[in-house]
Amino acid sequence: SVFEQIARKNDLELFVIVQGGCPPLEGVYRPGPVSPCKPADATRNVMNSIIALKPDRLFLAARWGVYYQTRIEGSAWQPGHIFVTTDGNGPATDQTSRKAIQERLPATIFRFRSAGIDPVVIASVPTLKGVAATWRKAPQELETTLAEHRQINGFADSIFKQIPDLVVYDPALKIFDVSCRADIGGKLMYSDDSHLTP
Repeated sequence: SVFEQIARKNDLELFVIVQGGCPPLEGVYRPGPVSPCKPADATRNVMNSIIALKPDRLFLAARWGVYYQTRIEGSAWQPGHIFVTTDGNGPATDQTSRKAIQERLPATIFRFRSAGIDPVVIASVPTLKGVAATWRKAPQELETTLAEHRQINGFADSIFKQIPDLVVYDPALKIFDVSCRADIGGKLMYSDDSHLTP
């Protein structure tokens, strides 16, 4: 990954903590029998571990839009299905997801700040219109426009702007000209629809 390359180049110690399918927010749950963020204390334990490490830099990354918005699949819009909630026993819908992110994103940032850690948030990577590795047509047919990307992620972007002095790195500024580049020089940029290749 880019972080690993930077760490090696600058002789830095790097810790990568991943909870697949869960936003990096305290007090947010995703219902389901095998959800990694279903236990009430799962994200809290992760946050406590990060605070105990006392990192010089902390980056919070997620595909923020998929937790509350529709997703692009092929050429059509499909209902989202990775919804979360702040109620450990309740159902998760697009409404509970928006409420959870609106409440818990600022709260998570402020909790880290209270521990002397000022996170940098990485905004969502643009989502393609299909899985790049299995697409049988021209990569350009997968590409999402900047307007579509902003529509999917506008809600999270608006919350970022409400948090005082929050530093946000937006990958779209590097990937877009008019549309999201699915490939550069014939090399696929994505391993699926929303994860960049190393």
